[in-house]
Amino acid sequence: MVPPAVDFDREMVIAFYAGAQPQSVVLAIHRIVREPERLVVYYTLAATRPLPQTEEGSMITPFQIVRLPRVALPVAFVLRRTPPVLRPSPRS
Repeated sequence: MVPPAVDFDREMVIAFYAGAQPQSVVLAIHRIVREPERLVVYYTLAATRPLPQTEEGSMITPFQIVRLPRVALPVAFVLRRTPPVLRPSPRS
């Protein structure tokens, strides 16, 4: 498989790795917000339902890679403890 082309003059790549995990987990980037002084990446890292038994001591290494327009700001990663709750709007 050929990786997608990235024009680093106009684009940047954020690669987020959760490291070795002893259980099944899901890593998800939910939102990227440009603030005046930084670029903030909001993410969750949550355990999933147990999968069938795997080899003892096996590890997983979840990751996510995002391509976006280039900015010259530092990047901050913020863990969201719980996913956002969507509430219906009040009916008039």
